Amino acid sequence: MRNRFPAVLSTILLLGTLTTPSLAAPARLQYAGTYVTTRPGVDSTQQLVLVLAPNGRATLTTSFPDLVQRYGPGVFPVRETGTWHALGTSAEVRLTAIGLVPRRNRMKPEREDKRIVFGATGCRLTAIRYPKALYGEAGLTFDKSGCKG
Repeated sequence: MRNRFPAVLSTILLLGTLTTPSLAAPARLQYAGTYVTTRPGVDSTQQLVLVLAPNGRATLTTSFPDLVQRYGPGVFPVRETGTWHALGTSAEVRLTAIGLVPRRNRMKPEREDKRIVFGATGCRLTAIRYPKALYGEAGLTFDKSGCKG
């Protein structure tokens, strides 16, 4: 009878690699958090808040403080929602719904399909692939809230 030990050992090793937790999990925890930036807009400064939740959900909220000051609290922020995942030293955000954030009544968001890939350096995310028609040549750069580094 032949020795089946090498075949059994290789099967065990293969099963071990298939059940080992993904290396993306530590990266996901590393990138998870709240990121903020301010940028000029046509009629108002835009304040953007990007939240990358540990569970893979993403939210991008854009508010317009100059318009709120000029016209009052009826100027609602825009909220985009979707998912994100880590890609080594970058993170890809896919936003699939967009809508206004009303103060009292809920508004039904509309569908969208926007992808932004951010390069990560320390406490900063910088868009490296994004819709330039929406964000211009300067793109987007966010700083992580509460991050020291």
